[in-house]
Amino acid sequence: MVKKKAADNIFTVFLCVLALAVVSPVLFIAFLSFDGGGAAYPNFFIWNPQYVNALTNSIIISLGASVGTVVVSTLAAYVFAKVKFRGRDVLFYLYIIVMMMPFQVMLLGNYLVLDKIGLLDSLLGIIFPAVFSTFPIFIMYRFFKGIPLAFLEAARL
Repeated sequence: MVKKKAADNIFTVFLCVLALAVVSPVLFIAFLSFDGGGAAYPNFFIWNPQYVNALTNSIIISLGASVGTVVVSTLAAYVFAKVKFRGRDVLFYLYIIVMMMPFQVMLLGNYLVLDKIGLLDSLLGIIFPAVFSTFPIFIMYRFFKGIPLAFLEAARL
């Protein structure tokens, strides 16, 4: 038992050293990219207020867009897949057409809408276009179409 624990500890130390060897070049490049003076030595950028601000903004944008996309696409896809209403197929085909358009085509429209509602130069101005993306709705639609109606009827009971 003691030999097994010692072997596990040695293996863990080996894996940590190996992980450090793999990650250290990436960290070195990251340190050099944040060095303002162009010197060839790492600068500890974590204490830089600009870095902390950029990291905070990135976390807010990624979490907001991810959570918002999951909520909006799940609700919209469920309605498209399981709720019968007039014009459902036409509206879904419009979604497909919008999904096939290049991003550059909708860029000006997104800009004008965000300008009109006053969200330019804000984090919400970045999050909202990502939340209302069409591709996650299409993926979730295919998932909900695959669920048999018997499961939904059993869940209602």
